[in-house]
Amino acid sequence: MPKKITAVIPAYDLQDVIGIALRSVLSQTSLPDEVIVVDDGSTDSTAKVVSQISAEAPVGFIRYVYQVHAGAGAARNRGVRDASGEWIAFLDGDDLWLPPKIAQLRRAIVEHPEASIISHDEFEIGLDGKEFLKPLHQFFNPKAQLLTQLYRRSFLSTSCVSVKRDAIVNVGGFDESLLSAQDYELWLKLACQEKLAFVPEALAKYVLRPNSITANVQERYRCSLVIARRYAQHLVPLIGLRAALCQYLFKVLACHWIAIHDFGAQGKLVSMFSILGRLPQEMMGVLILLIGRLA
Repeated sequence: MPKKITAVIPAYDLQDVIGIALRSVLSQTSLPDEVIVVDDGSTDSTAKVVSQISAEAPVGFIRYVYQVHAGAGAARNRGVRDASGEWIAFLDGDDLWLPPKIAQLRRAIVEHPEASIISHDEFEIGLDGKEFLKPLHQFFNPKAQLLTQLYRRSFLSTSCVSVKRDAIVNVGGFDESLLSAQDYELWLKLACQEKLAFVPEALAKYVLRPNSITANVQERYRCSLVIARRYAQHLVPLIGLRAALCQYLFKVLACHWIAIHDFGAQGKLVSMFSILGRLPQEMMGVLILLIGRLA
């Protein structure tokens, strides 16, 4: 029997782009069973645009939910709670799906009954408007442990990911205390016990925008360190203590390098040197942990 699919779309002040995302859903060759738009306290005309496009859709197909501004993680959690579908297909309100997305998802659900997570490739549109293919499936080895792969490198993009609703609920959903990378944290949490299947085809477009939380380097840096610490311990039973601590060390270095690079590219030299100054303290923390565990 076909599985019911709910598309969950968080939106915050997206009046200029939410219509593009919704029309990409309505243009699917196989529609999802319902769409839930969670307006995370928008102060612009997001609600009006959603209402206008809802009038173009089957009655009751698009459900609009408003909540006080609490962040993307809270908005997605609300959508998951309100969903009636067995599968949740995530779509950010400033991204879009290509027409075969849901049809391919339905096919993958049948072909991979063992999987609770299904993802696919995407196109990325940069700030300069240029578009390029991101073959995310190339970073996934179905024969290797999912958590260790995802800890080394995040290769799941939110608008590409669909998850069984029960699996999300069982792990507690998105961590609402994280203002950035809460999607990556959920993927790691799911990876501790769930299986992933990949569709090696680009079925979405990720649009980079200057005002997105992704562009907030400081917040991304803070949340990335929290996640690195939190999941290093879960690696120990899989790859051993020493290897897990080495992976953690590499992750800490990567968090600092990315933040320093991004602040430098923005010309924020004070912030760049501030992050650089924190590196010795973080490194010392990792070394103390290593010495303490191996003593």
